[in-house]
Amino acid sequence: MEDTKKLRQERIGLFRAATANQKTDRIPHRSYFTTWMFFDAGFRLIEAAEDYDKQEQSVREHYEKYHWDGMACGPQCNYGISRTLGTNWYHYDAEADAISCVDQPMIREYGEIQEYIDNPKKFIYEKWMPRKYEAFNDELPTERMQAVFTARDAYFAAAAKIGRLADEFGLPPMAQAMAPITPLEHMIDYYLGIKETSILMRRDAALFQAFADAICNYACEPAYRVIDALPDGPNLDYAFDGHIMLLAHTLLNRKQFEKYYWPYISRGLKAFTDKNKTVHIQLQGKGMYFLEHLQDQPKGLLDLQPELDDVFEVRKMLPDMCLSAGVSLNMLGHGTPEDCVAQARKICEELGGHGLILTQDKMGAYPKDCKTENLLAVSRFVQEYRT
Repeated sequence: MEDTKKLRQERIGLFRAATANQKTDRIPHRSYFTTWMFFDAGFRLIEAAEDYDKQEQSVREHYEKYHWDGMACGPQCNYGISRTLGTNWYHYDAEADAISCVDQPMIREYGEIQEYIDNPKKFIYEKWMPRKYEAFNDELPTERMQAVFTARDAYFAAAAKIGRLADEFGLPPMAQAMAPITPLEHMIDYYLGIKETSILMRRDAALFQAFADAICNYACEPAYRVIDALPDGPNLDYAFDGHIMLLAHTLLNRKQFEKYYWPYISRGLKAFTDKNKTVHIQLQGKGMYFLEHLQDQPKGLLDLQPELDDVFEVRKMLPDMCLSAGVSLNMLGHGTPEDCVAQARKICEELGGHGLILTQDKMGAYPKDCKTENLLAVSRFVQEYRT
């Protein structure tokens, strides 16, 4: 146990030093894989999605094969809880071995936006929940509710059991707190969908802003208050103090970004950095206008994981910022072990002098996202590479 505690602290030190834009003795290697690990362990998606023992086996094998410095130690899918409530959002395609989410806006007419603004909790319980979950209504049978509680308890028990693998492997928890996604992402994911959100933004800017403010007050501010209540300074039990994810920024022009997106992202960043806390920023799509704002952020506190931006150009633009960069999923899924190691070596040699965490450019979720032999080759390379 002492050895794993020592290993965990060593790994936390590596992540912290890299985020401070320092040179590290070796480059920390972080997994950005989720359900791909099911396939890598020999399971079909639906098998593991409904079986927490198989998820635990997948997480165990994912570490034991590749010896990550950081990875998610927990259930990778909670499909069972949603199914118990009778959701019609998720559909399993047996031929493709994939679970898809059907876009079903929960606000069906503009008048309902005002209903949410007036009383978010009332709208969610009386309209949103019954629309998402067919069993959620005034006549919800006791036995169905008990099945939901049983599924919930099973998930939490699995989370605790799988989470203990982190202690066994000496893996650090990755972040103490997560900033909320923005109101725009709430609108797209939970209420209107992409098309209707875009139409509302252009058709009625005042209503759009009122809707965004209501979402922020109800869904975002409680998370901000948690961050605000944290003590000043870093928490050295974690690889990072905070985590921020950007999803919907690529849908906006510059004016819309500045008005409807950046204020909420900057609120989360400021909550962490004012307390001298580090933040891992997960940037999906291209950074666009966001990268310009990062030039004014405090140095030594941020780690940026770009998805589609050229990491070498990002380093030129943000020379004092840590980058989580790595071999592309396209290469891991379709290249050779030699190709993948060459890409990893280029990243380590050109960026590894300071502020580098090696990972993957996108989340690995599907069977063809990665070949086992390619990831093994990269893993062996980074374990042996020294700066």
